[in-house]
Amino acid sequence: MALPKTSMYVRAMKALVLLLALPGCAAAIQVGTASPDPNPVTIGTGSEPSSQIIIYRTSEVGLLTQVATTPALLIDGRSVGTCRFEAPLRLRVPAGNYTITALTQNGEENQWVVVEEGETQHLRCGVVSAPSIAPKPRLDRVSEEVAAREAGL
Repeated sequence: MALPKTSMYVRAMKALVLLLALPGCAAAIQVGTASPDPNPVTIGTGSEPSSQIIIYRTSEVGLLTQVATTPALLIDGRSVGTCRFEAPLRLRVPAGNYTITALTQNGEENQWVVVEEGETQHLRCGVVSAPSIAPKPRLDRVSEEVAAREAGL
């Protein structure tokens, strides 16, 4: 038995309304807890180095595509991991100059970092908060105080 045309139009309109309402729901998604994670994954061997770079991602509220995008992290073009919620990354490095890159399908963000002997540099990573299916990465240098407040580092 065929459905009357008006019934198909009503169903189509209901589906359209539901589809348009989904982005509003997706905007309410939060990933990551509000509490800091002071235990970063450490890359580097040997005794505790005197110089390091710490990269972290804070909890975010945004579109599903924003919070689901995990930028790849590189140091001087070499992959060291990903920018994930609640998973800070500590790079033990000798003193020197480094290029840190956050990379997604839609672009890359670079920070040039100079690490002196005994110094720690902090970077906050994530994605740009703009409606996009493939958001661009974000990588910001922050002070030790900001990193301590945001990530407990």
